[in-house]
Amino acid sequence: MSLKSPAEAHVDPATQIIQKEPKRKWVSYIWDTFDKSPEERRLLFKLDSAILTFASLGYFIKYLDQININNAFVSGMKEDLGMYGNELNYMQTCWNIGYVIGEIPSNILLTRVKPRYWIPAMEVRRLVPLHKSSLLTP
Repeated sequence: MSLKSPAEAHVDPATQIIQKEPKRKWVSYIWDTFDKSPEERRLLFKLDSAILTFASLGYFIKYLDQININNAFVSGMKEDLGMYGNELNYMQTCWNIGYVIGEIPSNILLTRVKPRYWIPAMEVRRLVPLHKSSLLTP
């Protein structure tokens, strides 16, 4: 007994066309450019390269800043500031927690505020107190 509908009963199986999506390469699950046209792949490569370069440079500068604080702490900053024991570690932990928590609302606001306004405003917001605090140190 056939379970085909009456419309399917008159269709010749030899004339049916089976459409399949092209097989994706395993690399396309990690890096989504191998199934696209060469022009689009080149554009995506340029965009990825620019974003990766600036992100890497930003994290490198952040890392250098953290290392400089550790070097200054060992070189006499702890006596100048009256910090002892694990106080530097607590301060750096609080900074990193605030940094991670602050990324979430900042990224949400980036969907509502144009990045060309938001990012410079955050830089100025960070640099003004930094400049004012540098005027206080002898």
